[in-house]
Amino acid sequence: MCTNQWTRAAFPVFCGVGLLVLAGCAAPTEAERAGYAAAQMRIAGLISDFGEAVSKKDHVAAAAVLGPQVSPTDRAVAQVSFRQAVWLHTYTGYKPDAQKAAARLSWRRFRQGFAAFDVDATNTEGQTLTDRYTFVRHAGNWELAGVSLQQPVAGSDLDLPAAEAEKILAVVKPVMLAIQNDTFTKIMTSLPPERDAHYRTTELSFWDKLLDVDAQQYSLYDDLERVREFEVLRWPDFGKELPLAFLGPTYVAACYDIPYTWPEGGVDRPDTLRIRVFVISKQDKWYLHRLRMYAKGIPGTE
Repeated sequence: MCTNQWTRAAFPVFCGVGLLVLAGCAAPTEAERAGYAAAQMRIAGLISDFGEAVSKKDHVAAAAVLGPQVSPTDRAVAQVSFRQAVWLHTYTGYKPDAQKAAARLSWRRFRQGFAAFDVDATNTEGQTLTDRYTFVRHAGNWELAGVSLQQPVAGSDLDLPAAEAEKILAVVKPVMLAIQNDTFTKIMTSLPPERDAHYRTTELSFWDKLLDVDAQQYSLYDDLERVREFEVLRWPDFGKELPLAFLGPTYVAACYDIPYTWPEGGVDRPDTLRIRVFVISKQDKWYLHRLRMYAKGIPGTE
């Protein structure tokens, strides 16, 4: 069995453009050669159009590049996938090598009317990305059937489209300014009414659970009062800086790391106050969901 498989893999029979007629394969006609070249040109154009849409972080335009053979349901699913992908910092400045990729359309795949291959691309940081593109011939034209882009996972760095980032900033900026200016009431009234939005519970270790240690609860307002005592060394520009991390399809966190000291509390050397503002999307609007702060000077967060 293994020998036969190896033999078939080692000695394939090709019917290709420019090759001699072997094993009964008919040589391509001039019309077929022209069609083959046109198909490669068409595929290169589709790749370029899709890449431009992704580079602009326009998931709607990216889905519009898909061919008419794609059903409305599949197009909607693809649009959601593209939306999450273009959020990634990885796809900022996305530029696929369309010509190199189109050359991967083999003669055999051209004759079959179906092709799927990897497309190499670069981003603004010069990183090389590889994504899977699928094409089919439909009604005489080659069309884009699908693209498998990387998807964000929890903690992924985001670079959202400008319009989306502005919506999130409109929620995050007032929270951060309230922390900076000691106006905590605005934060507390903006949070959801659920208890875990206003209180945090310490995580228990394996041994704590084994010894039946009770978890401690801390008030978010008490955390804010403690932060009031910190000597912050540098506040970010909350009107411009919006470092985001992915948590879910409709759930992101603005992550600010702020240097501080607190001599009265024993923090003589600069420590980092990590502020996480969690926002959630509902019906295309963003809302404050949670606020968490971590530092040596905040009990239960060291």
